[in-house]
Amino acid sequence: MMQARGNSSGLLSTDGDSWRAPRQRIRPLHVTAVVLAVLMLAAGAWAIIWIANDSKTPPPPPPVATGPKSLTTLETAGITALLNSQRSGPHALNGTVAANGRSFGIQLAYMADGSTGSGTLTAGGLRGDILVDQGVIYLRGDQPFWAALGVSGPPPAPPGWTVLPPDFLGGKVFVTPGTWLAALAPTNTARLDGATYFSGRADASARVTDAGITYIHVFGINADIRAITPAEVTGPAALVGAEHGPGVPLGRTPSGEWTLAPAVPPVLPPAPTTAAAPPAPPTS
Repeated sequence: MMQARGNSSGLLSTDGDSWRAPRQRIRPLHVTAVVLAVLMLAAGAWAIIWIANDSKTPPPPPPVATGPKSLTTLETAGITALLNSQRSGPHALNGTVAANGRSFGIQLAYMADGSTGSGTLTAGGLRGDILVDQGVIYLRGDQPFWAALGVSGPPPAPPGWTVLPPDFLGGKVFVTPGTWLAALAPTNTARLDGATYFSGRADASARVTDAGITYIHVFGINADIRAITPAEVTGPAALVGAEHGPGVPLGRTPSGEWTLAPAVPPVLPPAPTTAAAPPAPPTS
């Protein structure tokens, strides 16, 4: 039995100063309920904020179409205008031409009407000169250059120009713009794939930019193309083609191979002879 007694401080004490009143414990169930309530309130507030912000966010833009697409009427008119700009004036072409299963390097500065032009043709790492004068195409080079082109015979005497026939290298030493522009004219199946335009005729295509037509792929010609000044055409052509003369025609051997020697005329069979008519009988 505990006894209360006084001490020197005048306060009452009980047996065992370590005694404490029993603490009231919060049951775990009550703690869990409080935590859940707080979490639910936080989740509700977050949901309200998310819904409010989401309603203000604009919908994402529709996906951009990729790959080839048909031309609109406006695009057709624009490409036609760019193609027509190649029909006149001075231009430069730099690329390759494919003929007879081979590829040849070509560089030309020319007037679109074919009146003037000059440049180079490269075969097997060897280079020859090209001259365009009033629609006639001339080519000049040494014997190894001609041999690289598959042409036999010695080159002509100075100034050394040879006149090319229309079918030499498929006529691709100089193709008039009017010819390849016809292949690039838009058709009903013309399409655009980025900056590349396909006319719908075989694999004819061109690169279209703000600067105009900058690249063509047509008739085995793959070349960059750009507009230049008239002086950039006439100046070099005058230097290369000074006193070019009539040029030597390129011929063929009896077996049909190209040769620098004059073409051998075909041997014609002798004309059949007719038997002499018998003399007329004497008249009485």
